[in-house]
Amino acid sequence: MKKIIGVIFGGWVLLGFSPQLVALTIKSIVVTATLGTVRSNFSSSEKINFNVSVYNDITVERINFTFEVYDPFGVKKLTHSGNSLPGSLGEGGSAIKNIPISSFFDNPGTYRLVVKANNISGETSFSVYSPNITLTYPPNNSRDLTDNPLSFRWVASGASRYKLSVDDDAAFYNCIFTAEVFSTDYIYPANPTDARQKLSSGVVYYWKVEGLDAAGRVIASCSQPFNFSIKQIASTTSSRDLAIIALEPQDKNILVEVKNLGGRTENNVPVSLYANGQIVANQTISLISPGEIKTLIFPLTIAGSVNVLAAITFEDDYSRNNILSRVVEVAPEIAVSSPTVVVSTVPVSEETEEEVSRNPKLIWNKLKKYLPDKGLISRVESEYEIKEVIWEKDIGVILKQLKEGRAKIVEAGLE
Repeated sequence: MKKIIGVIFGGWVLLGFSPQLVALTIKSIVVTATLGTVRSNFSSSEKINFNVSVYNDITVERINFTFEVYDPFGVKKLTHSGNSLPGSLGEGGSAIKNIPISSFFDNPGTYRLVVKANNISGETSFSVYSPNITLTYPPNNSRDLTDNPLSFRWVASGASRYKLSVDDDAAFYNCIFTAEVFSTDYIYPANPTDARQKLSSGVVYYWKVEGLDAAGRVIASCSQPFNFSIKQIASTTSSRDLAIIALEPQDKNILVEVKNLGGRTENNVPVSLYANGQIVANQTISLISPGEIKTLIFPLTIAGSVNVLAAITFEDDYSRNNILSRVVEVAPEIAVSSPTVVVSTVPVSEETEEEVSRNPKLIWNKLKKYLPDKGLISRVESEYEIKEVIWEKDIGVILKQLKEGRAKIVEAGLE
């Protein structure tokens, strides 16, 4: 891989290396989490690894590394030196691991990692933000919730997974329910196996969420727990639950299926359809019994990819299934012109075109006179197409269309 240049001076040959040769190169600089996963976003409460790999083309005594971290404002926040390796030929590298991000974190944003290897350097970037969790549902101090099932939702960042805790004690001592999830929502089990976990009407419950890192350590938590209470339905026969269970395109229409999941008959249920955020139509279900499914047909004039949403404007015990949306593909409508007959080999030499168009009987007489048993009609522009008009009954259909004003002659000639 090395190039040697020879220059002759008075019989002496001076040997030297080509100036194009690069002795040491940085192949990669990688930022990873503590377990070695390559990432570009980190929480300020985590630890981090910095890794560099190099290739050496010329033997040197040693390769010395320096790691520097700069904050989003360009201020140097961390310097680490002392890592080195023998300067032998080939690949090598260095790393510093398990660095607490809090040791250099001041502000959220993009940080730069600059690595120097002897007299060369390279850099990469990564983002750091403060972990946070904001509880959203049920809202704090909610009372007499009738959601069935009950769902918990929160907004969060900076954690690998989340731990939900529910208890009847604000201190969460001997907590009655916990669950770990990767998403930012959770549906509470309707029939938990542990009797303690069954939520009771009138009891004030507290809930909180904690963010965990990959090792299961708590790195974020909500500012305070929220509390709520539920109101159980007295009996299933009195529950009210209407749900939109299907939203399907059919030709130029959208079919909306509504099912009564409750225990009582409902009257005058309003259902609305929206397309791309605009109201399409409103319909009303006059009567729907428990377990019954009603299908409503909404015409849709928009073509292409359409975001449709059906909504029931109705107060029941479980509002989450009152809305359903999806994107559907609607084929453009093909315009159908009024029937127009284009006739060739029709003589008009003896009468004017105006007379021909007013007198269907005259047309038939001309056809009988000049056409053989099988005449040729070149084209019929209507809902069907006839290549060869053969018998009198076919001509009769055309004459009837002419008489009723549903067809007209636009071209005629004698061959």
